[in-house]
Amino acid sequence: MIREELKSIIKKTKTEEDILGELGIEVLLPLIFEKKVIGIVVLGNKISGEAFSSQDLDLLSTLSSQVSIALKNASLFAEISKRKEELERFYRLTVGRELKMAELKKRIKELEEKLEEK
Repeated sequence: MIREELKSIIKKTKTEEDILGELGIEVLLPLIFEKKVIGIVVLGNKISGEAFSSQDLDLLSTLSSQVSIALKNASLFAEISKRKEELERFYRLTVGRELKMAELKKRIKELEEKLEEK
């Protein structure tokens, strides 16, 4: 659903219950990590047509906690991988430059010594 569709539904309805009903949302489970919402699980009606029981909600709550941790771990892994690639690229750019600089300094010193002799 795009933002414009959501705005349209909100304008047509008056209460949160109306909005959730219009969208077919039965349960919203926030995915929280370190006191920050990192996502939301949105569930519609059960296939059986029955209401969600307290046991269902307990299970979903437990799963949402685990999903939050898994998503955060995946995000951190992606960030570490990206930084590793950046460091490897930087390393490839700098490999051998130290040796070239040392050789250049040595060559400059040799030329300076030759100039001093003359």
